[in-house]
Amino acid sequence: MLAHWSRRLARAGACSGAVSWAETQPDAQTAWATCKRGDWLLWIAARRSGRRGSPAHRAITLAVCACARLALQHTTDPRVEACIAVVERWARGAATDGELAAARAVAWDAAWDAAGDAAGDAAGDAAGDAARAAARAADAAGDAARAADAAWDAARAAAWDASLAECAAIVRRMVTMPRF
Repeated sequence: MLAHWSRRLARAGACSGAVSWAETQPDAQTAWATCKRGDWLLWIAARRSGRRGSPAHRAITLAVCACARLALQHTTDPRVEACIAVVERWARGAATDGELAAARAVAWDAAWDAAGDAAGDAAGDAAGDAARAAARAADAAGDAARAADAAWDAARAAAWDASLAECAAIVRRMVTMPRF
């Protein structure tokens, strides 16, 4: 008997929740089409994207940015959107690795500032999440495996389930389903 396709996810290091859900899906195509977790889709796409800077990697980076933009409604810090814009430019070949590194550092500073300013305030937490999402998007450009972290932070900043589902739709629209 053949092992269920979801075993490949387990061997790749997917989280237990993703593997358990995948076990309920008849095949990878159905799972890709119906998954409501954008962070899971980005994780597997990032794991299968190939080398940094490849067309697949750049498409995933743009999807991460689109997911991170969902969190912008929760911050007024211009550094967050500026970071996402630099990451998008990098993914399109219009920004350097140095610009990317600088944007990442600024986004992390924004995340720490938001956390320090708000100390437990829900709006401040959301602003910090948005800044972290931008920073994680920059990190994702440098390391595609971090794409899942960016989606996770972006989704957490908005309504949890709705944002994850919105991210999933973004990923399906922007990223070709990877081979399992």
